[in-house]
Amino acid sequence: MAAIDEKIAALNFHVTTQRTPDQVAQLIADAAEVSGSAGPKTTLTRVAAHQFNGVMKNFARVQMAEFTVTLQPASDGRTAVQLSIGDYLRTRDTLFYFIPITPWGAPGYKALASFSDYLRNKL
Repeated sequence: MAAIDEKIAALNFHVTTQRTPDQVAQLIADAAEVSGSAGPKTTLTRVAAHQFNGVMKNFARVQMAEFTVTLQPASDGRTAVQLSIGDYLRTRDTLFYFIPITPWGAPGYKALASFSDYLRNKL
């Protein structure tokens, strides 16, 4: 399980940008749309003025990942953006229900990577 955990952990980031919190909020919404084209549907909820919670679900509404994007505006006009990926679904193929034949994987990894890369590159 360590390999997929390391891949998911590499998607987390903390970046400071010149963009305003409103511009960053729009980029977060755009990243959710882009990641939706990779498979799971991404739903964003603004839980505070500077915090967004996201959930990725597949077509059967099975939750594949959850994440939080936090904005911290500074007095100099810059904005600190942090992406933290919380819980995510791990799977692996088995033979006869108990013999593992593949390493652990995350079905939502591609969509998470798409979201993280888009947001990080646009900031």
